[in-house]
Amino acid sequence: MDHIAAVCDALRARVPDSPVVYGGSAGPGLLTRLRGAVDGLFLGRFAHDPAALADVLDEAAP
Repeated sequence: MDHIAAVCDALRARVPDSPVVYGGSAGPGLLTRLRGAVDGLFLGRFAHDPAALADVLDEAAP
């Protein structure tokens, strides 16, 4: 997780006006661990599972 956050921070530093969206094996629990490092997740196959999608949406809610 530290490596992903470091890469996202480096991207944000280079292109500060662009959102950072993570898409590698993104699923339930990841947004909480990457909060602050990313602006969003690309869920891919996890979005096919309604329960997993609901979990991620719950994480994203303020």
